[in-house]
Amino acid sequence: MITAQTTNRSSTLLALVVVMIAGAVAFAGPYTVTNTDDSGAGSLRWAIESANAHTGADRIEFNIDGDGPHTIYPSVDLPDITDSVIIDGYTQSGASPATASTAADLRIVLDGSELTDATGLVIRYDDTHDCVIRGLRIQTFRPGNGIELGGNHNSVEGNHIFGCTGAGVFIVGQHNTIGGVTSAQRNVINGGNIGIGVFPNCTHNLIQGNYVGTDAEGESDDGFDGGEGVGIGGSYNTVVGNLISGYEKGVAILWWQGEGNPIPEHNVVEGNQIGTDVYGSSWIPNGLGIWLSNALDTMVRGNLIAGNNVHGVQVDNSEGVLATGNTITQNSIYANGWLGINLYNEDDVTENDPGDADIGPNNLMNFPVLVSAMATPGQLIVKGMIDTPDPKAVTLEFFANSVPDDTGYGEGETFLGTDRPNAKGEFTATLPPVVPGMWISATATDADGNTSEFALCIEAKAPGKE
Repeated sequence: MITAQTTNRSSTLLALVVVMIAGAVAFAGPYTVTNTDDSGAGSLRWAIESANAHTGADRIEFNIDGDGPHTIYPSVDLPDITDSVIIDGYTQSGASPATASTAADLRIVLDGSELTDATGLVIRYDDTHDCVIRGLRIQTFRPGNGIELGGNHNSVEGNHIFGCTGAGVFIVGQHNTIGGVTSAQRNVINGGNIGIGVFPNCTHNLIQGNYVGTDAEGESDDGFDGGEGVGIGGSYNTVVGNLISGYEKGVAILWWQGEGNPIPEHNVVEGNQIGTDVYGSSWIPNGLGIWLSNALDTMVRGNLIAGNNVHGVQVDNSEGVLATGNTITQNSIYANGWLGINLYNEDDVTENDPGDADIGPNNLMNFPVLVSAMATPGQLIVKGMIDTPDPKAVTLEFFANSVPDDTGYGEGETFLGTDRPNAKGEFTATLPPVVPGMWISATATDADGNTSEFALCIEAKAPGKE
């Protein structure tokens, strides 16, 4: 007898079968690369052409005989990718992704040294989406880029991209991800004018967890010292959790505005290591750490910015545009060659002005004036004042330093906490304890997000000590 329960079970079983079948046909192929030839059956060119010809999601895998690495030398540009595809270098025998303590072992190499003007892999500049490029070593494409992302919602993960003189990865789309939260998703990118570039008008891209400018272990300079690690021309992009070091004559992160394009705004730079090795214990200097030129309403939060040759963070105007609303908060900024934060004034400290009425980068926000810092066993008490039109709307941040900056104006090695002034601009901040002899500095950020340079350092002293 057929019962309702039997019918329900049959319906459930049928649904499961449908789901399994749908999963089985979600990707065509896979198209398997079985040789390093430049064309013909089993080549990478053939696999890309085959995936493009099939409407819908595809996979390209690798199964080339031998241990490798296996190097593919295109003689002409590879076809643009025009439809959703996963290109997975980790499918090659012997390949393995990075772990927390080891670099990736990549066995498929795409080498552009036989070309004179080419880019490695291009995702077409239209609505090509949901592509993944992983587990490849892409190298020596000149003067082009390693990978160009012209579509949306694509991912580049677990690749090593070396010696491409344009950019390692150049983004001309929206909602793309370079890297990710795991070690296996980490890209290692160095060489070229830009490690990772975001073209003007390109928004909501995520650059996360990569090593940019270093070797695959994140322990030393890759030997290329110019250009920029990350160049941002668009808005609402996020750069988080990356190691960006080794651009000794360049900049770790730079904002740029292409001619006729909107000013980059509302970008986030958070939790990166800039100028150090992966352990944060040795310097791999950049020239400048972060250069906010023609940038509005940027959030620079919780980064380690240390060991760079010039400034930790520089904010300046360009082409008549005021770079304002740039918030620099809760970072560890120290041991840089010049100032920790520079609101550009010919590289010198920008002195406070009465009433804080001047304009310029971050509206030349006045910094706090520290009067005393008393280090008791249980707390640090810092007193001072700030001269600005609306003191009660200002957030003060306090930092401890093991040594003062050469200018005396401090950097911010260890973030201690925040406080607010009263209506007269006076404050007494109660903060976590530090040992006497530490040097205390502070910044001020107004209600519009404009952060000042660091205050003149004062020494933390035990009670009763002058």
